[in-house]
Amino acid sequence: MPQNTPKRTFSNPIIRADIPPLKPEFRKSRDFLNQLLVLNDQFENNYVILPDGIPQNVFFRSNGISLTEFPAAVAFIAMRNRAMQYGDVDSLFYMYMVLKKYHDGTVMSNPVVEQLKKEFGEAGRELEERILKDSWPKVQEVTKEEIVHAIKWLKTTDRFTEELGEYNPDRFGETTLVNLEGGSDYRRPVISMNFPKQLLRIPLICLQLKLFNTVFSQNS
Repeated sequence: MPQNTPKRTFSNPIIRADIPPLKPEFRKSRDFLNQLLVLNDQFENNYVILPDGIPQNVFFRSNGISLTEFPAAVAFIAMRNRAMQYGDVDSLFYMYMVLKKYHDGTVMSNPVVEQLKKEFGEAGRELEERILKDSWPKVQEVTKEEIVHAIKWLKTTDRFTEELGEYNPDRFGETTLVNLEGGSDYRRPVISMNFPKQLLRIPLICLQLKLFNTVFSQNS
């Protein structure tokens, strides 16, 4: 390890570049800090399922979540960062919808809910209450700044190389409205963003792809 590299500890986690600095007022649990440490070692993953606390390497690598649909990956990064920075429950709800794809079970026995409760504390408990009441969040609008931030990070990885190519996120370019919808009927609006049109590789007026209990809709 280089001499200038800070030692990674629970009290001094190294946060990778796609996660903005955390707000000091947001209380960080041990499980939350562990997620940061694991993510820092797994650049290919957007999140990692850790239902049993600190896992063995084989376990947590097999439970890493790496979204394969480009706009959905950008949206997840934005929502995850809001949840991590502010404990935002609406953003946490979207995270839950994506992560729950990887586990079956009732709400009360769902390891994803239990993990988010341990990681996010009060926000995780409020999330559980909303799920039980079927109280969905308002549509989350991903900002241009959040999209640029996510794309810059993804360009440093080996993901979405075909879509990104020589694209310069600072120029952004012409946009297309992209909506992500979820729920059992895939018709509840969850995410809305004006996405760079150049990065949408399939030029259809309406495209729907099921992804982690969500639908990606491109509207010109």
